[in-house]
Amino acid sequence: MLQLLIIGYVVYEIIRLSNLPDVGSYATSQQSQQSVPPEKKAK
Repeated sequence: MLQLLIIGYVVYEIIRLSNLPDVGSYATSQQSQQSVPPEKKAK
Protein backbone atom coordinates (compact mmCIF):
# COMPACT_ATOMS: atom_id res chain seq x y z
CA MET A 1 0.00 0.00 0.00
CA LEU A 2 2.77 2.42 0.95
CA GLN A 3 4.68 1.51 -2.22
CA LEU A 4 1.64 2.39 -4.36
CA LEU A 5 1.38 5.73 -2.57
CA ILE A 6 5.06 6.48 -3.21
CA ILE A 7 4.79 5.47 -6.89
CA GLY A 8 1.69 7.64 -7.32
CA TYR A 9 3.47 10.58 -5.70
CA VAL A 10 6.53 10.15 -7.93
CA VAL A 11 4.34 10.07 -11.05
CA TYR A 12 2.51 13.19 -9.81
CA GLU A 13 5.82 15.00 -9.24
CA ILE A 14 7.07 14.06 -12.73
CA ILE A 15 3.89 15.43 -14.29
CA ARG A 16 4.12 18.58 -12.17
CA LEU A 17 7.80 19.13 -13.03
CA SER A 18 7.06 18.57 -16.74
CA ASN A 19 4.63 21.51 -16.50
CA LEU A 20 7.14 23.77 -14.72
CA PRO A 21 8.40 25.57 -17.88
CA ASP A 22 4.88 26.92 -18.44
CA VAL A 23 4.72 28.04 -14.81
CA GLY A 24 8.16 29.65 -15.12
CA SER A 25 7.17 31.62 -18.21
CA TYR A 26 3.95 32.68 -16.43
CA ALA A 27 5.96 33.93 -13.44
CA THR A 28 8.31 35.78 -15.80
CA SER A 29 5.35 37.44 -17.53
CA GLN A 30 4.02 38.48 -14.11
CA GLN A 31 7.35 40.12 -13.27
CA SER A 32 7.33 41.99 -16.59
CA GLN A 33 3.76 43.12 -15.89
CA GLN A 34 4.85 44.39 -12.47
CA SER A 35 7.54 46.51 -14.14
CA VAL A 36 4.98 48.06 -16.52
CA PRO A 37 2.93 50.19 -14.04
CA PRO A 38 5.91 52.49 -13.18
CA GLU A 39 6.26 53.15 -16.92
CA LYS A 40 2.58 54.11 -17.05
CA LYS A 41 3.08 56.45 -14.07
CA ALA A 42 6.06 58.03 -15.84
CA LYS A 43 3.85 58.75 -18.85
